[in-house]
Amino acid sequence: MIGHLPRYLGALRRDRRGVAALEMSVIGMMMVSLMLAAYVLGNAAQQEVALQQAVRTAGEYAITNPSDVTGMQNVVVGALPAGWHLSSTPAVACYCLDTTTGSTSALNGCDATSQATCMGNTPGVLVSISATLPIQFMSGLSSTLLSSTTATYAVRVH
Repeated sequence: MIGHLPRYLGALRRDRRGVAALEMSVIGMMMVSLMLAAYVLGNAAQQEVALQQAVRTAGEYAITNPSDVTGMQNVVVGALPAGWHLSSTPAVACYCLDTTTGSTSALNGCDATSQATCMGNTPGVLVSISATLPIQFMSGLSSTLLSSTTATYAVRVH
């Protein structure tokens, strides 16, 4: 039996069956990994654009309703595709804008009373809306490798 071992090893060394399958398995794993990475990055880019559009929509709403903070937050959430959930409630901040110098000062709130205090020599109210969305890997699975995406939109309303 041991005398036949060199002959079996030589035959095994010359046998080329299955080499293509082995090469395909190695290359196939790399190709699938690259395709999955391209899908995840494309999906992340799509989610970032959708979040920016949702925040911009809330900014358009703020032009006509500058003191309706809840309405702006609802517009952001409503403009996102079904099944997407923000990591927190969209943040809305109002600032008094000095149009001559471009400087801002924070208001206590975004209500009509605090906004009326900005009506000095150079009136202006700046509403800033910000939202953060965790990157969804696939149908509800959050990715731990990719950070959350944040979009902010500021609009002058007065």
